[in-house]
Parts: sequence; C-alpha cells; structure tokens
Amino acid sequence: MRSIWLSTRNDAILNALTIAAAGLISLTATAWPDIVAGLVIAAVNLWASIEILGQAHEEMGESS
Repeated sequence: MRSIWLSTRNDAILNALTIAAAGLISLTATAWPDIVAGLVIAAVNLWASIEILGQAHEEMGESS
C-alpha cells in the first residue's frame, strides 16, 4: 500500500518537474534544466525505493 502511494505521489510531483524543465529548456536553450530534473527524478525514486525496502525488511522481521 505504501509503495503505491509513494509511486503515485512521486509521479505527480515529477511530472510537474518535467513540464517545468521543458519550459526552462525552451527559455534557456541549454540542457541543464533537463539534467537537473533527471537527477532529481533519480534521487526521489531512489529515496522511495530505499523507504519501501526498509519497510519490507521490517515487515519480514515481524512475520518470523
């Protein structure tokens, strides 16, 4: 349940970030907004996956 919530929340936030980066790319004519957005997207998804793995590890410990 937690992974679904995190995935949905992250998708909404990161889609807005992608649109903002596209706008900045058109204004600046550089790739930096896209690079920064990609790094943020990677970091957010990595953070969420670590959180889900930690929760799964805790739940596996509780079931034994």
